[in-house]
Amino acid sequence: MPIRTKSWTYDTSLSWSQELEGELASTGLPGLTFGSPPEFGGKAGRWGPETLLLGAAESCTLLTFLSMARRKGVQCSAYRSSAVGTLAADSEGLIRFTEVIIRPVVRVKSEADAEVVRALFQDVPRRCFIGASLKAEPRIELTVEVADATGGA
Repeated sequence: MPIRTKSWTYDTSLSWSQELEGELASTGLPGLTFGSPPEFGGKAGRWGPETLLLGAAESCTLLTFLSMARRKGVQCSAYRSSAVGTLAADSEGLIRFTEVIIRPVVRVKSEADAEVVRALFQDVPRRCFIGASLKAEPRIELTVEVADATGGA
């Protein structure tokens, strides 16, 4: 019996509007105006490829974790994160992301759930397809908070 592999296809379309700006679209999604960041000759206030890639890695980390946590029966009461990426010339002189750091803060109800979350995050970088697709695999700096018994923060 042949092995069936899953695959999904996504599409986008882009239209250039002026100078270093354009609009990105995908079927069924709102358009997204983007442009080159100021440090590369663009205007401030636009999403650029750099921030879009960083946001993709950060959001994929969240969605990968939530999927894994659901399978383990762990319920989170809160999740937030921040991410930072360093764009620099590599050894060949090509501009690349040389480092991506994602800092999730996950709140759970018990220390037992916290241990499960810590264990899950050992596997998140490998399972997050965006991060796993990058040459500089994102480093995750996790914080797990356990709510106190009185239900406070």
